[in-house]
Amino acid sequence: MLAGIAPLAVLQELTRSAEAAGLHRVWTIEGTGGDGIIRALAIGVATSRIQVATGIAYTFPKLPLHTAGMVAEVQDLLGGRFTLGLGAGTRGIRRRYGLEEDHPAPRFGEYVDLVRDALESDGGFEFSGRFYRSSAPLLSFAGDPDQRRATRIYGSGVNKIMLETAAAHCDGVGLHPIAGIQPYFDEVALPALAHGYERSAKKRNEPLSIALWYICSVHSDRAIARQRAAEVLAFYFSTPSYGTPLQGSSWAGAAAQVRDAFRAAVPNIDWHALGALIPDGMIDEFCLAGTPDEVAEQLIPLERGLAERGVDELVLEPTSHSGVGELIESCEGIIKAAAAGSPRASETNGDRR
Repeated sequence: MLAGIAPLAVLQELTRSAEAAGLHRVWTIEGTGGDGIIRALAIGVATSRIQVATGIAYTFPKLPLHTAGMVAEVQDLLGGRFTLGLGAGTRGIRRRYGLEEDHPAPRFGEYVDLVRDALESDGGFEFSGRFYRSSAPLLSFAGDPDQRRATRIYGSGVNKIMLETAAAHCDGVGLHPIAGIQPYFDEVALPALAHGYERSAKKRNEPLSIALWYICSVHSDRAIARQRAAEVLAFYFSTPSYGTPLQGSSWAGAAAQVRDAFRAAVPNIDWHALGALIPDGMIDEFCLAGTPDEVAEQLIPLERGLAERGVDELVLEPTSHSGVGELIESCEGIIKAAAAGSPRASETNGDRR
């Protein structure tokens, strides 16, 4: 499951509910109002068994050696339950932080390499690359060194180059919901991951893990669930770069209509109105949206179909456009549906179901 933006006490309570329901993992998100690693630590210390991950933490606000230090301490405190999910973010997101970065894909790959090398080091750390350099001859970490070295790193992305880079440098890849759209998923995303994995410079002892974020809107009122899913799709398709997976599909026109309406609406954006531009067929094809029983019924066939394509973790992304109340309601619905639908579910704090 994915956990969204809410007070940490709220996220802790939702994660305790997810753990009690038997969900596999909760992923935290990041934004200008909070840090994904801190959120992961907060929900981790509030639980004892459930896996915790960042989905995702941005690379550009933090220097890689600093990230390695944070990860080492979080992993130690959580007893090895933590997975680091990283992403370069879109150009628009980087601008929110007042940053412009060139070459985001190779910079991301080098960032991951430095973090991994630092976590695996035993002091005398040196790194020299194209974008990052670090000299820390007295580098040391507290805690269990085996747990620290075993930390898994997931990359993320939508476009071909970023997916290849993430697969080449990371242990797993967390796919944005838009990257899971057919035929883009089969024709672009999966081949890019396979190519990146094959050209990896590091020795591979296991296959690349693939986690797919999937928009999941659950409500006792089916109409409300579908409207909320439509608003999430409208939010994503308001970003020009996220329209690429729809190029050449029957839904490209609807995405273009959303982008045009978004530009005309800025700064007074009515997501309910933009969501009304999303056809019902898009909701059916790209989301799980309905009552808890309806969503639970769809989960098993969805998981089986994705597993046949190599996806080993389904991350259910809640809705939250109207605020914390909606997020709580959405996550509670996901937990209920996931617990009823399959023993292999994961949640994204919007956090394998």
